[in-house]
Amino acid sequence: MSRAGSTPLDQNRHKLVLARNIVVLGCIVTIFLVWASSLTHLALSLAAVAGAILIVFKELILCWLGYFLLNVSRLYGVGDYIEIGGLAGRVIDISAFSTNLAEEGGGHQLTGKTVNFPNSLILTQATKNVSATGKFIINLYRLPIPYGSNILVAEQAAILAAQETGELWHEEAGQEFERIEAMAFLNLPSTKPKVIWEPFDHRQHYLHIRFACPMENRVAAEQVLFRKFWGYYQQFSEVALSAEDAH
Repeated sequence: MSRAGSTPLDQNRHKLVLARNIVVLGCIVTIFLVWASSLTHLALSLAAVAGAILIVFKELILCWLGYFLLNVSRLYGVGDYIEIGGLAGRVIDISAFSTNLAEEGGGHQLTGKTVNFPNSLILTQATKNVSATGKFIINLYRLPIPYGSNILVAEQAAILAAQETGELWHEEAGQEFERIEAMAFLNLPSTKPKVIWEPFDHRQHYLHIRFACPMENRVAAEQVLFRKFWGYYQQFSEVALSAEDAH
């Protein structure tokens, strides 16, 4: 049926376009039917190649995913002290594939060595950011105390030693923690020194001294705390013995 107002020339052009489109569509369908099996094999080949690439580059892809997660969640950055997969140290470099640490040994001392781990470890291991609270941290210093020791004297010596060790920065640490709590909606531990006992075996138990200190001064603060604790413990023990002898 011709359109109203159309000329014979328009009608012929319309028939020509319709015929051309039918021919093109028929060619496409014919080619698809002829090459359908080949296209199926091609798709399977591409899937096999993609699978092989995933197998060969699996570790690299996991490293990239770990790096992506690191940047999205901001787990740590250069300068932070972290613990992951049995490794501990200060982050000195981060690439798309790995993280480089200045290794930390016993007593939180830097060993002078560096250790490198793949970023894929972030996907499988728990990451602890020791310096997540910024300049100051809450440190737990553990001391073995033999059974039979006067635990009241030990607690008194520990609290006094922790107070004296942190008296220079205690107020500033409290203000910093309050700022972080208000900004990040967190409930951080108190910066006030605290003593916690932990049973270990039939010979000794552990005395945990919790105190706030600057991250950079953690090792020095622990050494000062150690000396002050045993000094006060000996002093208070002698006073307690003298008081018992007097009675």
